[in-house]
Amino acid sequence: MKLSHDEIKELLPDFLKGPLPEEIRQTLEAHVKGCEECREDLSIISEILSVKVPDPGDLFWNTLSAKVRRSVNEERIPRFSMRSFLFRPIPVAAAIMLSFLIIFIFTKKNKTPDMDPFFKDPFSVDVLDYSDVSGEAIQMIAEELIQDKEFVHSSYPDVLAGNSYYRELAFLSAEDMAGLLAELERELKRGG
Repeated sequence: MKLSHDEIKELLPDFLKGPLPEEIRQTLEAHVKGCEECREDLSIISEILSVKVPDPGDLFWNTLSAKVRRSVNEERIPRFSMRSFLFRPIPVAAAIMLSFLIIFIFTKKNKTPDMDPFFKDPFSVDVLDYSDVSGEAIQMIAEELIQDKEFVHSSYPDVLAGNSYYRELAFLSAEDMAGLLAELERELKRGG
């Protein structure tokens, strides 16, 4: 009979303890004579079998099943519970961050003002035409801007941006505005 090395290793305790069919016994004896590893295993098994183990008694056998059950319950893999998952630090931190993000997104106010699509900045053109603007009109606009300081300081910086002179005009002092008016009047007289 042909047996593999692993099959022979499994039959070694039966070879020492009890009767085996003669054909298998002869195969085992022949293999053990030629295999050092199986001879060592056979000597270890024979030493273990020679040790007399006393009977632990009725108390041991009666309580064994309870001990096994308790041991299995202690080693049981815990079931997934949503409560234990939600109260771990990482999911709690993620939930808090997500709620802050949602609150931030929905409460964020639009910081950019709505500009009139038909508005054209008169200072953005290359050549300005002041031929139809009178000196009185310029003086009247300058005086209104000087008098309405709340409008000048609150509205212009927030509403106007980019390459515009509105911001610079809004923050001119009364003396600077008067000087600008005088300069514009001189330009009008020159015809420029």
